[in-house]
Amino acid sequence: MSIYKFVKWEVPALETLKESRPYRIHEKLQRGDKLTPDEKMAVASDKPYTPLMGWMFDFREWLTEYWVELRYWGIVKVYALDKTSIRKSGKFSGIVKIVEA
Repeated sequence: MSIYKFVKWEVPALETLKESRPYRIHEKLQRGDKLTPDEKMAVASDKPYTPLMGWMFDFREWLTEYWVELRYWGIVKVYALDKTSIRKSGKFSGIVKIVEA
C-alpha cells in the first residue's frame, strides 16, 4: 500500500485527510487521472513521499528519479513526474542540467 501510518501513536483517521493536497494527488494518480501543472510541481521533491499527520503518502510508483545539476549546490537527486515540473516548482534554483537516473 502506498499510504501507510508511520508513527506508533494514535493519528487521525485517513478519511479525515481526504481534502488534503497529498491525498487528492494520490487518488488522482491511482485512478490514472491527469494532474494539473500545480499538482505535478507539488510532487517534485528530493523525497518520493509526503508525510502528513502520521500518514505517509508514498509516490514512488509514479515518480521518476532525476539527477539535477544546480549552479551553486552541485548535483542533487530529485523525484518528479517529468522534467518540466522540476524546473517550474521553484524548489531548485540555478538548474544547469537535468538527467534521468
